[in-house]
Amino acid sequence: MKVTTKLLLLIILAGMHFSSLAQDKVSKIISGSIVSGDNKAALKGASIVLKGKTIGVQSDDKGQFNIKAEKGDILVVSSIGFTSQEITVGNESRFVITLVSSISTLDDVVVVGYGKQKKSNLTSAVTQIDGAVLQNRPIKSVAEGLQGFVAGFNVNTVNGSPESNPSLNVRGFTGLNSTGSPLVLVDGVERNLGDINPNDVESVSILKDAAASAIYGSRAPYGVVLVTTRSGKKGEKSRINYSGSTLIGTPIGMPHWTNSWEYAEKLNEKYRNNLLTTLFSDATIQKMKDFGSGKLSVWNEPLPNGQWGAHYDSYANNDWFSTMFKNQNPSQQHNLDLSGGSGNTTYYMGIGYNKAAGLIVGSNDKKERFTSLLKVKTDVTDWLGIGLTMNYVKSDETGLNIRGRGRDYTDMMNNAAASFPNWSDLSPNGSP
Repeated sequence: MKVTTKLLLLIILAGMHFSSLAQDKVSKIISGSIVSGDNKAALKGASIVLKGKTIGVQSDDKGQFNIKAEKGDILVVSSIGFTSQEITVGNESRFVITLVSSISTLDDVVVVGYGKQKKSNLTSAVTQIDGAVLQNRPIKSVAEGLQGFVAGFNVNTVNGSPESNPSLNVRGFTGLNSTGSPLVLVDGVERNLGDINPNDVESVSILKDAAASAIYGSRAPYGVVLVTTRSGKKGEKSRINYSGSTLIGTPIGMPHWTNSWEYAEKLNEKYRNNLLTTLFSDATIQKMKDFGSGKLSVWNEPLPNGQWGAHYDSYANNDWFSTMFKNQNPSQQHNLDLSGGSGNTTYYMGIGYNKAAGLIVGSNDKKERFTSLLKVKTDVTDWLGIGLTMNYVKSDETGLNIRGRGRDYTDMMNNAAASFPNWSDLSPNGSP
């Protein structure tokens, strides 16, 4: 009897312990506000990231944020020009976080057009971003990772196709009837920013005004983006790092067609208001409703001459935006790097793979990019160094060639908007 009582007590205690562990791992929404320690003003665009994870958000115009976290998670709160803070999530669900100005940043070294300077000695408009903000994040390009981190630096996505490169702009307006992008230099060589693996970036400096970019002359009337890639460090033991991420994107603001009978009724009303003959008969509108409810399986009928009825005789119910575009487009990224240094020699090797799927239905719409970087440097003497830098980029793009213009998503959107919902994507006999 005593053995049974003890066993029952142990089971109850174990159950209570398991219950407490399960409760500790329950996710909850953590909200809060971020203010400056100088004047208590709200900090817009501050970064809130779960330490050790790829989950993060930014504060809005009022310094407010919401993030899902578990008890025991650590919130890393940072903003340009302020000292970062780490906050452990406990029983609280709301925080008021005050960030203190980082005075020591005046001693930070900034990469400029003609070398390096301390921030305290700068007289031109230069912003430097540490490469850490680009690493371990589910981003496809360096430009995408810089979005929202630099004041006056605009990153605009042209369309949703996976091969499209975002357009870059420094300080907005470039002139009447003219557009211009900043000059992009990677380790001193002009390159496409879309060919750079974000995991290989050490820092990014953006030279915004004429004083900063004057050394480049007429090549840089719209600013300069200087990218410095990672290198090994002297005395550093060999390190191998791997990071991978999977992202499932969903289109935001995708329009959708109303059902076909409501469209027909509104269009008829428009024509009646303009004293014109309506396009859809009452019988056709009733067939649209019957087709939508499943009472009819065909959406057009042959005429006495053997041809199918005209467009306004069709009674399908089709949302062309859902027919042409997917609701989700997955992407994945994998990075592997090796770095270290011994004696007077340093080395770094990085390999990256990125695969992004497109949004067009019925096609193998995707882009794959493979990048590799090798940097080796040896100091022969105090005044002589020998270095080797090698880059390899392979990009494979697959997709439709829409009217000879490639994957023009804008044209696809126009086609979806111009196709009536009473038309089907299949022929009346069921063939494509």
